Amino acid sequence: MRLAKLFSPLTLRSVEIRNRILSTGHQANMLTEGLPNARLAAYHEARAAGGVGLIVIEAARMHHSGLSDGVLDASTDACIPGYRNIAEAVHRHGAKLFGQLSHPGRVNARIRDGVRDVPYSASDLRDDRFKTVPRPLTLAQIEELIAAYGAAAARFRAAGLDGVEVVASHGNLIAQFLNPRVNRRTDRYGGSLAGRHDGTPGLAVLPRHEIHLILSQLSEAPPHDLRTVVLHELGICRGGYGWI
Repeated sequence: MRLAKLFSPLTLRSVEIRNRILSTGHQANMLTEGLPNARLAAYHEARAAGGVGLIVIEAARMHHSGLSDGVLDASTDACIPGYRNIAEAVHRHGAKLFGQLSHPGRVNARIRDGVRDVPYSASDLRDDRFKTVPRPLTLAQIEELIAAYGAAAARFRAAGLDGVEVVASHGNLIAQFLNPRVNRRTDRYGGSLAGRHDGTPGLAVLPRHEIHLILSQLSEAPPHDLRTVVLHELGICRGGYGWI
């Protein structure tokens, strides 16, 4: 059989995907006030019915500081019913479903009531895309963001999703922490490569652009960094992640 590998199953931790065909995360522009709706569920169900093995829903913001117009909002429990509808629709056809979590950091030009929101980043270097100058995140704010990633992952789990993809591409917040030209911090979240990789909001312990975390057994490890928090909330053993 030609393309036999393409149509063979793939197992990531405890999740078995029926083939290697993915519908990758992309903005479908089908939201109701930032929440998943019936139209988005039907959109993804059609791909599941067509035989896709894994569907990844577009990036959702996990914290209010990262919200912008036209993006999914996973920062509150209000998102759970909509995600659950998508999960049920996709699972009916045998496909698996992941959700993306992202924070834009300084790459945010949201305007409310005529006033541009204050963006945040690793350091106060201007963003060349929107010409915004961010405020450096305090240590307390970083810890709040780490907790927000974990809380959003728990919402995905409650909605019945099979995994989460933490986005570290497109120059967003995680990429900003990883990039020494943007991250000028002198505390434990900056400086050396090890510092920029150690538990930052960039999931810096795993140097890949996108990190797939797969559901498994509950970790006993205390949540001390982003990776552990997300794993803990999803119910994953320490190190329980996989690549596609």
